[in-house]
Amino acid sequence: MGSLRSHLVRLFLTESILLSLGAFAIALLFSWLLLPTFNQLASKELSIPVNLFYFMPIAALALGIFAGLYPAFVLSSVSLAKNTSRGARSLMRNSLVVFQFTVSILLIVGNDNGESSARLYSGYKNRLRQVAGDHRKRWLRIEA
Repeated sequence: MGSLRSHLVRLFLTESILLSLGAFAIALLFSWLLLPTFNQLASKELSIPVNLFYFMPIAALALGIFAGLYPAFVLSSVSLAKNTSRGARSLMRNSLVVFQFTVSILLIVGNDNGESSARLYSGYKNRLRQVAGDHRKRWLRIEA
């Protein structure tokens, strides 16, 4: 029941290649859009070489293939019917899920010191708003 292994391998490889080519296209677009601003900030005159337009899509395609080979063959060999059956593994999996949610809730709500991730984040944002500088009132003058 389900898909053939060759179909799954092809699906995973196609997904990996499309993600790699999509990331390449987005990176190229951002580079093209932001390069004038970068040149102005850096007082340089950089440009994207034309010969890279031939090499980079091939490199992105090769990267997509190599990045997708291992997951494609490993994930396509997994038998979901065997791994989702009831038994000791099911109990272990459910226990791990409950443990993960418990740890997440404890990190969000807080610990025994009254500190939570939300409070730490607000303290971090507050620290970013403060002016880091020279406070003359806090200087200590020692005369010898």
